Amino acid sequence: MRVFLRDARNGKYLGKDWGWTEKQGDAYDFESGDEAIKAWSLRREESVEMIYSFGGHKLDLSIPLAAPSGMPESRLHGRHDQVE
Repeated sequence: MRVFLRDARNGKYLGKDWGWTEKQGDAYDFESGDEAIKAWSLRREESVEMIYSFGGHKLDLSIPLAAPSGMPESRLHGRHDQVE
């Protein structure tokens, strides 16, 4: 299994050089959903989905990523300070 981030608007994958690429083979493999979500939370790109790839596009599982509404940005980035 491989784990990618893909822009849902244009189908491009986050590449090994952290730019966007059309080829899944040139995409960065995060190896886990946790690592993909950490990378996404730093970039805060909209319309990004996490792709679990099981060896073929027909078997890929796509999960849209979005910050929960109402969540303070500090919590999204792992800072659990008290927000007042």
